[in-house]
Amino acid sequence: MSKSVRILSLLTCLFLMISLVAGCGTGTAQSTAPTQSSATAPAAASAEPQSSSATAGQPLHKLSDTPVTFTIWKPGTPAIGKVIQSYEDSAAFQEMAKISNITLKFDTPVFGQEADKFNIMVSSGEYPDLIEGIASYYSGGGDKAISDGVILKLNDYITKDAPDYMAARKANKTIEKETITDTGNMYQFEEIVYGDTVEPPAWGLAIRQDWLDDLGLKAPVTYNDLHDVLKAFKDKKGATKPFSLDASGVPGFSSFTGGLGFYVALPGGICSTSEYFYQVDGKVKYGPLEPGYKDYLTMMAQWYKEGLVDPNFLSVKNFNDLISVMSSGKAGVAVLPKPMFAALKANSNDPKFRMVALANPVKNPGDKIHVVNANNWTFPGDGIAISTSCKNPELAAKYLNMWYTDAGTTLLNYGVEGSTYNMVDGKPQETELLTKNPDGLSLIDALCKYCVFQFAFRSDYSRQYVGISDDQLNAHKAWLSNADPAYNMPSTSLTGDEATTYAEVMNDINTYVQETTVKMLMGLTPLTDYDKMVQTIKNMGIDKAIAVKQAALDRYNSR
Repeated sequence: MSKSVRILSLLTCLFLMISLVAGCGTGTAQSTAPTQSSATAPAAASAEPQSSSATAGQPLHKLSDTPVTFTIWKPGTPAIGKVIQSYEDSAAFQEMAKISNITLKFDTPVFGQEADKFNIMVSSGEYPDLIEGIASYYSGGGDKAISDGVILKLNDYITKDAPDYMAARKANKTIEKETITDTGNMYQFEEIVYGDTVEPPAWGLAIRQDWLDDLGLKAPVTYNDLHDVLKAFKDKKGATKPFSLDASGVPGFSSFTGGLGFYVALPGGICSTSEYFYQVDGKVKYGPLEPGYKDYLTMMAQWYKEGLVDPNFLSVKNFNDLISVMSSGKAGVAVLPKPMFAALKANSNDPKFRMVALANPVKNPGDKIHVVNANNWTFPGDGIAISTSCKNPELAAKYLNMWYTDAGTTLLNYGVEGSTYNMVDGKPQETELLTKNPDGLSLIDALCKYCVFQFAFRSDYSRQYVGISDDQLNAHKAWLSNADPAYNMPSTSLTGDEATTYAEVMNDINTYVQETTVKMLMGLTPLTDYDKMVQTIKNMGIDKAIAVKQAALDRYNSR
């Protein structure tokens, strides 16, 4: 699975999860988003050609004397059909249409059918003007889509017609590297994090602090400490599911496994198939082949045997399942997204319920971890490409560029001034239409109705943190207290042939690894078969997948 697919899967899963949170609170928060009236953007670097038909930093303005409509294929979210019938109903898109005289007409597949609908659309040869999802759904990614005549190479259009996007992608070296392919193509307008820092981790290990307090226990530091705490939860708090796993059998985001030395991307039983690739000093590794994976299986099999692991973890396949387990009063520890802390409390019958972040466990006190859940500066899965069917790509580029202006950034993130936000001390502050919606919409659903949640723009993550508790807001401090992402894989891309090879090899390996992991953890397959598992993975062609990942990493490092 490419990094872009993982990013899209992660965003989709996070969207599903956050939408479950009941009530957003009434607090207010000051963000660092630009003001609607601001007209200053960083200047483009001199490495790019300087000729341009547009000037960076212009306010939002009419782009065409006559009304223009661009068609766009954009995957859906649970909000479509629930909060709004179409993205066209978003107040932010409607306001942009009034200002620019350009309207977007969306083709949005039914949620869950995106891949099939995308393939049908591409096979037809009849493309909309704009396409989201090339990075996620097109085999071979942007370079292949250009060579196949599906989308346009955008280097010249961006240079001439999108100075604000160019400035956004040159905000730092990482963004610049991640918004161009290995061959030097810019093929889409990317979603880029707005601000001076990337969003801190949203996922990590969490524990029932109220139980620790009741038992007079300190937060566990090592795996042995955690074992003893889980045993106390079982023996003294009546927990029948002390440690909650999902159906993959391995906690996601390396929040639990990092101390054992291997990386896990997503929670495989909930969002997607777990991915275990990481790199050490530029050399790609695959977690299940590393000694730490055997250590994990050995430890968790023992914990499962002792009743410290949810015996029904195979049934935890979505966020509703996870909320049910963790708010039942029978579980004490799990890997969770921090917005879920409030949902769990709301669903618990225990008035003292308190979930807090727990630092990544280690083998020995003082150990440092070099794989950790870390967010990205860019989200290729939300990028917008201009198709070869577009009759006016110059105007399309100018329109998309407006989303990266200061005023466009504010509009997309916060909606219409006086309705969903007001300027306070030069910064947008959400109104109760977002934070305490009269129709009972959660903050995320309200953002989807009045603003935009996922799109090719400068995304201000701070807008999601209005009214959340200190335990949620500061959770990342615990998760980063002993960990850094030095060994995480960067946002690499595969060629068409590499993507084909990777899929052919990893589809079967992913299934085998998950099935074998679960069987070993539950004692259905002896741990002495671990070496046999490693050999089987090698026989299934893991070296080909590692080579593909290595080639992609080498190219990324050479950009």
